[in-house]
Order: sequence, then C-alpha cells, then structure tokens
Amino acid sequence: MSILAEQTIIYDDFLKMNLSDEPYEIINGRRNEMSPSGFAHSKWVIEIGYILKNTLKDTGHILGGEIGILIRKNPLTIRCADVAFISNERVKEEITGILETVPEIVFEIYSQDAKAGEIEDKLKDYFEIGIENIVIFYYDTETLTLYEKSGKNEYKMRFLTVNNEFEIFKGIKIKLK
Repeated sequence: MSILAEQTIIYDDFLKMNLSDEPYEIINGRRNEMSPSGFAHSKWVIEIGYILKNTLKDTGHILGGEIGILIRKNPLTIRCADVAFISNERVKEEITGILETVPEIVFEIYSQDAKAGEIEDKLKDYFEIGIENIVIFYYDTETLTLYEKSGKNEYKMRFLTVNNEFEIFKGIKIKLK
C-alpha cells in the first residue's frame, strides 16, 4: 500500500494531484484502490454506453471507465461510476477532471456475488447527491435494480431484466437487450 493511500486527502490537495490511470475512489478522505475490471464487466460497460449514446443522442455526455463523481468535499468522497450520463443542460462543454456536477444517470455493473455492503455504501452516496436514476446491473443474471428519484429524499425501486424497457431520461426509454 502506498503512503498516499494512508494519508487523509482533502479537496484542495486533490485538485493539485494528477489523475491516475489506475482506478481508485476516495472515501472519507482515504484513497481506496480498485481492482481491474474483468472481461464481462468491461463488455457491459461498452454495451451500456453504446445503448445510451444511440438512445440519448446529443442530449448530453456519456461517460465511462470509472468516471469520478464528487460526493462531498469534507470529508472528501469521490466515487467512480462504471457508466454515467450528464445532460447538456448541466454541463455545456467537456470538462477536465472529475464530475463536480451531479449526473442524471449512473450505471454500476456487478456480478451476483458482489459484496452487498459495497453496493449499499455506493448507493447511499449516490442518493445523498440526488442522482435521478441509478441502475445496479448484474451481468451474470442479466437483471437490474433501477432506483428512480421520486421525491426530495425518496427513491422508487424496480427489479427488471435486460428484456424490460424502462424510462431512463425525460420520457426516453431503453432496453439492454
């Protein structure tokens, strides 16, 4: 483990750091290394990004490859999303660095044996910043859980398969297969 991983990272220091090609999240000021993605996970990141790009067209930006999303500055928490969408209304032009503006959609891709606590912690952070649609996709069972924002601090949860069509953004529907 690197010395950096053991130090508490604050927002101002993070802004001065070079973004690494190696994926990591910062949770409560601590750097947490992430494992490289496997074949199925990587395949679905590309597939979902492709579906979103073809469906949402020029309404915004499709982001992947563990895009950093600022959850809070103090203690610094930055989560990495597998796939995210942020509309042109929220981000007018491409930015450098992490997203400090809340995206409308996030997809997280897991196998069925993923640790429940890891998923729940990430969901709590996404709920905290008010992401409108959060999709937890299990590639080995081709099922997904869709969390749709339904009020200020409320989400509606739906269980779906890749064959179900669902609304993803402003009346636009998608199906993963």
